[in-house]
Amino acid sequence: PMLYQSVDELIPFDAEFNQERLIVKGLRAGRYALKVDEVLLGCFTADEWASGINLAALEDAPQVRQAQKVWQICQERSRLAAITRNIVWSDNQLRKVDGLNRSNLDACKSEVLRKLEADGSLTTYMKRVFQDYIDYVDQYQSLRDEMNLLADQMYDQAQPSWRSIDVTFVEEAF
Repeated sequence: PMLYQSVDELIPFDAEFNQERLIVKGLRAGRYALKVDEVLLGCFTADEWASGINLAALEDAPQVRQAQKVWQICQERSRLAAITRNIVWSDNQLRKVDGLNRSNLDACKSEVLRKLEADGSLTTYMKRVFQDYIDYVDQYQSLRDEMNLLADQMYDQAQPSWRSIDVTFVEEAF
């Protein structure tokens, strides 16, 4: 049996890449609240400020929320891309069928159904690819159009924005 390692064991992504450090030096001892765009993200000691607060690790940070929105759109676009890729791959397989009019989608769906029922060598993955063809071939162009809209949304959501950052003294160190 093959064992898999966690991606964090292979690539220390957070430690090496997921960094957005905000460093404030010269603060007197004590705790200071951090707000970004009026969202309270936590309180940190002067020493923590001097080492740097990793804004990328703060889930409620507006820029993290923005990145999550972009990621969600990206995931949906990826899902649709997989379906359209499955349609194209299945259509390429149908090119091999002599006499099949590929512009007749009903005949093509029937041929794919026949393959699903008759070809015992199909893997689970290949069965899903063919099933996507049956389920979505009629929607191919609308799926492509939706993918383009999602790409535009990703671009719009990913635009940099100005952020207000407030560091406010909260309490003395004891």
